[in-house]
Amino acid sequence: MLSFKKERSEPKYKDIPIGKISRNPHQPRVHFAESEIKSLAESIRQYGLLNPLTVREKGDGFELISGERRLRALVMLGVKAAPCHVISADDMKSARIALAENIVRQNLDFFEEAEALKKLSDEFGMTQQEIADSIGRTQSAVANKIRLLRLSPETVEIIKAYGLTERHGRALLRIEDGVVQASCAKYIGENALNVDKAEKHISAVINGMNRERKKRNTKILVRDLRLFVNAVKNHVDSLAQSGINADFTQENDGDYMIISVKIKK
Repeated sequence: MLSFKKERSEPKYKDIPIGKISRNPHQPRVHFAESEIKSLAESIRQYGLLNPLTVREKGDGFELISGERRLRALVMLGVKAAPCHVISADDMKSARIALAENIVRQNLDFFEEAEALKKLSDEFGMTQQEIADSIGRTQSAVANKIRLLRLSPETVEIIKAYGLTERHGRALLRIEDGVVQASCAKYIGENALNVDKAEKHISAVINGMNRERKKRNTKILVRDLRLFVNAVKNHVDSLAQSGINADFTQENDGDYMIISVKIKK
């Protein structure tokens, strides 16, 4: 059975049964590789737990604030209790500490980080500037990160599958259509395009979409114009059938169509 020594000069640390520690619902990291946890567990088995967990009191037990990987490794080792640093923290402080720890250790992928930043805004009402100040980032960096969540779910999965970068993701935001966006992401991934080449490809796709849109709009305009001209001709014919002397003429003048209706007084 593993046990952990703590210095007597550190009364803020205390041993807490693992079973009394619940996981942090605000933990921003979603994916934990089993190989990573196994490696950490082996390190703890050999050298002990170098950094205690950070928890807060919650109901009859404790809630983890930071140290999710360490807690998972301890559970894997079958440890019954672990040294913990017990602090006072509300939900927002708990979420901020968990986010800051993961960012500092670079444990989050950029989508997990974006989700965590958005959660601080949505659930705790923090402004982007307040979030930036709390994690040592600029407001624009926070805004750009959160914007990544506008990518379609299919695009996000493709980016993850091909290991594309955050800059690839931001470039793909230029495409609003989710289906085209995902298709473009797949092409970039399959052809291993760097960011510069990806941006050129995206520009080409957007230009092609704009040309197609212009063609469709032109066709619609021509169709609507024909309907209008036919409607005018029908009205003139109706006047003639009613005994009113009306004359309809139509001619083209470059980019313009000139329609004239003459009605005799």
